[in-house]
Amino acid sequence: MYITIFGIVIFKDKHPQVSSTYKEQHKVERFYGNETSQDRVILLEEKMFSGLARVNLMENAQESIDVSYYAIHKGYITDLLLGMILDAADRGVKVRILLDGIFHGLRFSQKDVQYALINHPNIEVKFYEPLNHLRPWTWNNRLHDKLLIIDHKYAIIGGRNIGDRFFIQKGEKSPTNDRDVLIINTDPKSKEGSVLSQMEGYINQVWDHPITKVPFKKLSTHQQKKAKEANQQLKQKLENFKKTDKKLFASYYDWVKMFLPTKNITFIHNPIQRFNKEPWAWYDLTNLMKNSKKSIVIQSPYVIPTKPMLPYMDTLQVPPEKLTILTNSLASTANVMAYS
Repeated sequence: MYITIFGIVIFKDKHPQVSSTYKEQHKVERFYGNETSQDRVILLEEKMFSGLARVNLMENAQESIDVSYYAIHKGYITDLLLGMILDAADRGVKVRILLDGIFHGLRFSQKDVQYALINHPNIEVKFYEPLNHLRPWTWNNRLHDKLLIIDHKYAIIGGRNIGDRFFIQKGEKSPTNDRDVLIINTDPKSKEGSVLSQMEGYINQVWDHPITKVPFKKLSTHQQKKAKEANQQLKQKLENFKKTDKKLFASYYDWVKMFLPTKNITFIHNPIQRFNKEPWAWYDLTNLMKNSKKSIVIQSPYVIPTKPMLPYMDTLQVPPEKLTILTNSLASTANVMAYS
Protein backbone atom coordinates (compact mmCIF):
# COMPACT_ATOMS: atom_id res chain seq x y z
CA MET A 1 0.00 0.00 0.00
CA TYR A 2 2.83 2.40 0.90
CA ILE A 3 4.53 1.81 -2.46
CA THR A 4 1.23 2.11 -4.36
CA ILE A 5 0.38 5.45 -2.78
CA PHE A 6 3.79 7.08 -2.81
CA GLY A 7 5.17 5.43 -5.95
CA ILE A 8 2.16 5.63 -8.27
CA VAL A 9 -0.94 7.45 -6.98
CA ILE A 10 0.79 10.75 -6.16
CA PHE A 11 1.78 11.10 -9.83
CA LYS A 12 -1.71 10.44 -11.21
CA ASP A 13 -3.51 13.20 -13.12
CA LYS A 14 -1.02 15.90 -12.23
CA HIS A 15 0.17 17.78 -15.28
CA PRO A 16 2.09 20.95 -14.38
CA GLN A 17 1.95 23.80 -16.87
CA VAL A 18 5.03 25.51 -18.26
CA SER A 19 5.72 28.67 -16.29
CA SER A 20 5.55 32.12 -17.87
CA THR A 21 9.19 32.64 -16.87
CA TYR A 22 10.32 29.68 -18.97
CA LYS A 23 8.21 30.81 -21.91
CA GLU A 24 9.65 34.32 -21.77
CA GLN A 25 13.24 33.05 -21.62
CA HIS A 26 12.88 30.32 -24.25
CA LYS A 27 11.47 31.72 -27.47
CA VAL A 28 11.14 29.54 -30.55
CA GLU A 29 13.45 31.89 -32.45
CA ARG A 30 16.45 30.47 -30.58
CA PHE A 31 16.22 27.32 -32.69
CA TYR A 32 16.97 29.12 -35.94
CA GLY A 33 20.06 30.62 -37.54
CA ASN A 34 20.69 32.59 -40.71
CA GLU A 35 24.37 31.86 -41.22
CA THR A 36 26.61 28.83 -40.81
CA SER A 37 27.37 28.29 -37.13
CA GLN A 38 30.59 27.10 -35.50
CA ASP A 39 29.02 23.68 -34.81
CA ARG A 40 29.37 20.82 -37.28
CA VAL A 41 27.66 17.41 -37.19
CA ILE A 42 28.08 13.87 -38.45
CA LEU A 43 25.56 11.05 -38.16
CA LEU A 44 26.93 7.95 -36.41
CA GLU A 45 24.65 5.36 -37.95
CA GLU A 46 26.78 2.23 -38.06
CA LYS A 47 27.53 0.48 -34.78
CA MET A 48 31.26 0.03 -35.29
CA PHE A 49 31.71 3.59 -36.54
CA SER A 50 29.95 4.93 -33.46
CA GLY A 51 32.23 2.87 -31.23
CA LEU A 52 35.26 3.96 -33.24
CA ALA A 53 34.35 7.61 -32.72
CA ARG A 54 34.23 7.14 -28.96
CA VAL A 55 37.55 5.28 -28.88
CA ASN A 56 39.30 7.79 -31.12
CA LEU A 57 38.08 10.85 -29.23
CA MET A 58 38.94 9.35 -25.84
CA GLU A 59 42.36 8.30 -27.09
CA ASN A 60 43.09 11.87 -28.14
CA ALA A 61 41.45 13.64 -25.17
CA GLN A 62 43.73 16.23 -23.59
CA GLU A 63 41.73 18.13 -20.97
CA SER A 64 38.41 16.66 -19.93
CA ILE A 65 35.87 13.89 -20.47
CA ASP A 66 32.28 14.17 -19.25
CA VAL A 67 30.29 10.93 -19.35
CA SER A 68 26.53 11.01 -18.65
CA TYR A 69 24.73 7.70 -19.22
CA TYR A 70 21.74 5.68 -18.12
CA ALA A 71 23.51 2.32 -18.03
CA ILE A 72 26.86 0.62 -18.50
CA HIS A 73 26.38 -3.06 -19.36
CA LYS A 74 29.10 -5.63 -18.82
CA GLY A 75 30.89 -6.71 -21.98
CA TYR A 76 33.69 -6.34 -24.48
CA ILE A 77 32.93 -2.75 -25.45
CA THR A 78 32.46 -1.70 -21.83
CA ASP A 79 35.89 -3.05 -20.87
CA LEU A 80 37.36 -1.25 -23.86
CA LEU A 81 35.80 2.15 -23.14
CA LEU A 82 36.41 1.99 -19.38
CA GLY A 83 40.01 1.08 -20.12
CA MET A 84 40.20 4.14 -22.38
CA ILE A 85 38.80 6.32 -19.58
CA LEU A 86 41.38 5.05 -17.09
CA ASP A 87 44.13 5.53 -19.66
CA ALA A 88 43.01 9.12 -20.28
CA ALA A 89 42.88 9.79 -16.54
CA ASP A 90 46.44 8.45 -16.23
CA ARG A 91 47.47 11.10 -18.79
CA GLY A 92 46.01 13.83 -16.57
CA VAL A 93 42.62 14.18 -18.27
CA LYS A 94 39.89 15.15 -15.78
CA VAL A 95 36.96 12.73 -16.00
CA ARG A 96 33.44 13.06 -14.61
CA ILE A 97 31.12 10.05 -14.79
CA LEU A 98 27.42 10.69 -14.14
CA LEU A 99 25.12 7.65 -14.11
CA ASP A 100 21.57 6.74 -13.22
CA GLY A 101 21.39 5.81 -9.55
CA ILE A 102 19.43 2.57 -10.06
CA PHE A 103 20.22 1.19 -13.51
CA HIS A 104 23.88 2.25 -13.82
CA GLY A 105 25.08 -1.35 -14.10
CA LEU A 106 28.17 -1.04 -11.89
CA ARG A 107 27.00 -3.65 -9.40
CA PHE A 108 27.71 -7.32 -8.72
CA SER A 109 30.42 -8.48 -11.15
CA GLN A 110 31.14 -4.84 -12.10
CA LYS A 111 31.34 -3.57 -8.53
CA ASP A 112 35.15 -3.68 -8.55
CA VAL A 113 35.12 -1.59 -11.74
CA GLN A 114 33.15 1.04 -9.85
CA TYR A 115 35.82 0.99 -7.15
CA ALA A 116 38.56 1.40 -9.77
CA LEU A 117 36.90 4.50 -11.21
CA ILE A 118 36.22 6.06 -7.80
CA ASN A 119 39.76 5.33 -6.62
CA HIS A 120 41.45 7.22 -9.46
CA PRO A 121 42.48 10.78 -8.46
CA ASN A 122 41.47 12.20 -11.85
CA ILE A 123 38.04 10.55 -11.99
CA GLU A 124 34.87 11.62 -10.19
CA VAL A 125 31.78 9.41 -10.11
CA LYS A 126 28.24 10.41 -9.15
CA PHE A 127 24.83 8.69 -9.27
CA TYR A 128 21.64 10.61 -10.05
CA GLU A 129 18.88 9.72 -7.57
CA PRO A 130 20.33 6.50 -6.04
CA LEU A 131 17.91 3.79 -4.98
CA ASN A 132 16.16 4.50 -1.68
CA HIS A 133 13.75 1.74 -0.64
CA LEU A 134 11.96 4.09 1.77
CA ARG A 135 11.22 6.71 -0.91
CA PRO A 136 9.26 5.02 -3.74
CA TRP A 137 8.32 8.45 -5.14
CA THR A 138 11.94 8.75 -6.29
CA TRP A 139 12.02 5.50 -8.26
CA ASN A 140 10.57 7.04 -11.44
CA ASN A 141 13.04 9.91 -11.37
CA ARG A 142 15.62 8.42 -13.70
CA LEU A 143 18.53 9.71 -15.77
CA HIS A 144 18.20 8.51 -19.37
CA ASP A 145 21.11 10.51 -20.76
CA LYS A 146 23.46 9.18 -23.42
CA LEU A 147 25.93 12.03 -23.61
CA LEU A 148 29.71 12.21 -23.98
CA ILE A 149 31.65 15.51 -24.09
CA ILE A 150 35.40 15.68 -24.70
CA ASP A 151 37.71 18.69 -24.34
CA HIS A 152 34.77 21.14 -24.62
CA LYS A 153 35.07 20.48 -28.36
CA TYR A 154 33.38 17.17 -29.19
CA ALA A 155 30.03 15.77 -28.09
CA ILE A 156 28.29 12.49 -28.88
CA ILE A 157 24.57 12.36 -28.11
CA GLY A 158 21.95 9.83 -29.13
CA GLY A 159 20.31 6.56 -28.14
CA ARG A 160 23.20 4.23 -27.36
CA ASN A 161 24.03 3.19 -23.82
CA ILE A 162 27.37 1.47 -23.17
CA GLY A 163 27.21 -2.26 -23.97
CA ASP A 164 28.02 -4.79 -26.68
CA ARG A 165 24.55 -4.86 -28.23
CA PHE A 166 24.81 -1.17 -29.07
CA PHE A 167 28.13 -1.46 -30.91
CA ILE A 168 28.56 -5.08 -32.09
CA GLN A 169 26.33 -6.69 -34.71
CA LYS A 170 27.55 -10.28 -34.91
CA GLY A 171 27.06 -12.77 -32.11
CA GLU A 172 24.50 -10.68 -30.21
CA LYS A 173 21.23 -12.43 -29.36
CA SER A 174 19.38 -9.12 -28.90
CA PRO A 175 21.03 -6.57 -31.20
CA THR A 176 19.95 -2.96 -30.95
CA ASN A 177 20.20 -0.63 -33.92
CA ASP A 178 20.48 2.89 -32.59
CA ARG A 179 21.72 6.26 -33.75
CA ASP A 180 24.09 8.94 -32.46
CA VAL A 181 25.17 12.38 -33.61
CA LEU A 182 28.73 13.64 -33.24
CA ILE A 183 28.99 17.41 -32.82
CA ILE A 184 32.19 19.43 -33.07
CA ASN A 185 32.70 22.98 -31.91
CA THR A 186 35.10 24.38 -34.51
CA ASP A 187 35.89 27.41 -32.33
CA PRO A 188 36.44 26.14 -28.74
CA LYS A 189 37.61 29.61 -27.65
CA SER A 190 34.08 30.89 -28.31
CA LYS A 191 32.14 28.52 -26.07
CA GLU A 192 28.92 30.52 -25.87
CA GLY A 193 28.40 30.25 -29.61
CA SER A 194 28.30 26.44 -29.48
CA VAL A 195 25.60 24.03 -28.33
CA LEU A 196 28.31 22.29 -26.29
CA SER A 197 28.09 25.10 -23.74
CA GLN A 198 24.38 24.29 -23.30
CA MET A 199 25.17 20.59 -22.89
CA GLU A 200 27.90 21.28 -20.36
CA GLY A 201 25.60 23.63 -18.48
CA TYR A 202 23.01 20.88 -18.23
CA ILE A 203 25.54 18.31 -17.00
CA ASN A 204 26.76 20.80 -14.41
CA GLN A 205 23.19 21.31 -13.18
CA VAL A 206 22.64 17.58 -12.73
CA TRP A 207 26.11 17.06 -11.27
CA ASP A 208 25.62 19.76 -8.62
CA HIS A 209 22.00 18.89 -7.81
CA PRO A 210 21.31 17.76 -4.20
CA ILE A 211 19.78 14.46 -5.38
CA THR A 212 22.98 13.53 -7.23
CA LYS A 213 25.25 11.65 -4.84
CA VAL A 214 28.75 10.19 -4.67
CA PRO A 215 28.49 6.39 -4.21
CA PHE A 216 31.23 6.29 -1.55
CA LYS A 217 32.76 9.11 0.44
CA LYS A 218 35.81 6.94 1.05
CA LEU A 219 36.72 3.42 -0.04
CA SER A 220 37.64 0.87 2.59
CA THR A 221 41.02 -0.86 2.54
CA HIS A 222 39.39 -3.93 0.97
CA GLN A 223 37.64 -1.81 -1.67
CA GLN A 224 40.88 -0.02 -2.51
CA LYS A 225 42.55 -3.39 -3.03
CA LYS A 226 39.74 -4.48 -5.35
CA ALA A 227 39.99 -1.13 -7.14
CA LYS A 228 43.68 -1.62 -7.90
CA GLU A 229 43.07 -5.16 -9.14
CA ALA A 230 40.24 -4.03 -11.43
CA ASN A 231 42.36 -1.12 -12.66
CA GLN A 232 45.16 -3.47 -13.67
CA GLN A 233 42.73 -5.89 -15.32
CA LEU A 234 41.15 -3.15 -17.42
CA LYS A 235 44.54 -1.79 -18.44
CA GLN A 236 45.68 -5.27 -19.45
CA LYS A 237 42.51 -5.78 -21.47
CA LEU A 238 43.12 -2.43 -23.16
CA GLU A 239 46.63 -3.53 -24.14
CA ASN A 240 45.19 -6.76 -25.54
CA PHE A 241 42.60 -4.78 -27.51
CA LYS A 242 45.36 -2.65 -29.01
CA LYS A 243 47.13 -5.78 -30.23
CA THR A 244 44.10 -7.57 -31.63
CA ASP A 245 42.06 -4.59 -32.90
CA LYS A 246 44.73 -2.30 -34.29
CA LYS A 247 42.29 -0.51 -36.59
CA LEU A 248 40.57 1.00 -33.56
CA PHE A 249 43.73 2.62 -32.26
CA ALA A 250 46.58 4.91 -33.19
CA SER A 251 44.63 6.42 -36.05
CA TYR A 252 43.99 10.10 -36.48
CA TYR A 253 40.61 10.98 -37.89
CA ASP A 254 40.11 14.47 -39.24
CA TRP A 255 36.53 14.68 -38.05
CA VAL A 256 36.16 18.27 -39.27
CA LYS A 257 36.46 17.15 -42.90
CA MET A 258 33.72 14.57 -42.38
CA PHE A 259 31.20 16.93 -40.81
CA LEU A 260 28.21 18.73 -42.27
CA PRO A 261 27.64 22.44 -41.53
CA THR A 262 24.72 23.66 -39.42
CA LYS A 263 23.02 27.01 -39.00
CA ASN A 264 22.17 26.38 -35.37
CA ILE A 265 21.87 23.55 -32.83
CA THR A 266 19.82 23.90 -29.66
CA PHE A 267 19.88 21.56 -26.64
CA ILE A 268 16.64 21.11 -24.69
CA HIS A 269 15.81 19.16 -21.53
CA ASN A 270 13.17 18.88 -18.85
CA PRO A 271 13.58 20.01 -15.22
CA ILE A 272 15.73 17.67 -13.15
CA GLN A 273 13.89 17.72 -9.82
CA ARG A 274 11.52 15.05 -8.49
CA PHE A 275 7.80 14.46 -9.09
CA ASN A 276 5.83 15.61 -12.14
CA LYS A 277 7.77 18.27 -13.97
CA GLU A 278 6.94 21.20 -16.17
CA PRO A 279 7.00 19.80 -19.74
CA TRP A 280 9.77 22.04 -21.06
CA ALA A 281 10.83 19.68 -23.85
CA TRP A 282 7.24 19.14 -25.03
CA TYR A 283 6.61 22.88 -24.97
CA ASP A 284 9.68 23.53 -27.14
CA LEU A 285 8.87 20.73 -29.57
CA THR A 286 5.25 21.80 -30.02
CA ASN A 287 6.36 25.39 -30.56
CA LEU A 288 8.66 24.20 -33.31
CA MET A 289 5.89 22.15 -34.89
CA LYS A 290 3.42 25.05 -34.72
CA ASN A 291 5.99 27.23 -36.43
CA SER A 292 6.53 24.72 -39.24
CA LYS A 293 5.02 25.50 -42.64
CA LYS A 294 6.26 22.78 -45.03
CA SER A 295 7.07 19.52 -43.25
CA ILE A 296 7.77 17.87 -39.89
CA VAL A 297 10.03 14.86 -39.30
CA ILE A 298 9.97 13.26 -35.84
CA GLN A 299 12.43 10.55 -34.85
CA SER A 300 12.11 8.94 -31.42
CA PRO A 301 12.62 5.45 -29.97
CA TYR A 302 9.41 5.95 -27.98
CA VAL A 303 6.23 7.62 -29.22
CA ILE A 304 3.74 7.59 -26.34
CA PRO A 305 1.07 10.29 -26.84
CA THR A 306 -1.06 11.03 -23.78
CA LYS A 307 -4.47 12.70 -23.69
CA PRO A 308 -3.02 16.14 -22.83
CA MET A 309 -0.60 15.81 -25.76
CA LEU A 310 -2.98 14.78 -28.54
CA PRO A 311 -4.84 18.13 -28.93
CA TYR A 312 -1.60 19.76 -30.09
CA MET A 313 -1.79 17.76 -33.31
CA ASP A 314 -4.82 19.82 -34.37
CA THR A 315 -2.79 23.03 -34.19
CA LEU A 316 -0.28 21.97 -36.86
CA GLN A 317 -0.19 23.94 -40.10
CA VAL A 318 1.49 21.28 -42.25
CA PRO A 319 -0.71 18.80 -44.15
CA PRO A 320 -0.89 15.26 -42.65
CA GLU A 321 1.05 13.75 -45.56
CA LYS A 322 4.00 16.02 -44.69
CA LEU A 323 4.22 14.70 -41.12
CA THR A 324 6.72 11.82 -40.83
CA ILE A 325 7.31 9.81 -37.65
CA LEU A 326 10.21 7.36 -37.48
CA THR A 327 10.32 5.00 -34.49
CA ASN A 328 11.40 1.49 -33.49
CA SER A 329 10.32 -1.92 -34.78
CA LEU A 330 11.51 -5.50 -34.34
CA ALA A 331 14.10 -4.75 -37.01
CA SER A 332 15.85 -2.25 -34.74
CA THR A 333 15.34 -3.64 -31.24
CA ALA A 334 14.11 -6.75 -29.48
CA ASN A 335 12.50 -4.57 -26.79
CA VAL A 336 8.87 -4.97 -27.86
CA MET A 337 7.52 -2.93 -24.93
CA ALA A 338 9.55 0.08 -26.06
CA TYR A 339 7.30 0.72 -29.04
CA SER A 340 4.12 -1.26 -28.36
